[in-house]
Amino acid sequence: MPATPLIALAIFVASATVIWFAGVKLADTIDILSARLHLGKALGGVVVLAIATNLPEIAITISAAVSGDVGVAVGNILGGIAIQTVVLVAMDVAMKEKVPM
Repeated sequence: MPATPLIALAIFVASATVIWFAGVKLADTIDILSARLHLGKALGGVVVLAIATNLPEIAITISAAVSGDVGVAVGNILGGIAIQTVVLVAMDVAMKEKVPM
């Protein structure tokens, strides 16, 4: 039986809230680890947060490959790379406007 729109909205809001708090906790943990391991916040963020944010793509790609759906696996990998490249370019452009060279 399909969920009503109100139930679906409640599930979405609850999930978004959990993800929000988990993200804040993850960022705080990265700050602590970066300070303890003398990595610097940038390196800690790049390594750990990049892995954490790519976990859904990794899970989708693995499950698609295991089930034999190569199209979904390859599409997910290429789509993830494409969107990450767009985000990096946008951030680079945004930072160049704010930081004088």
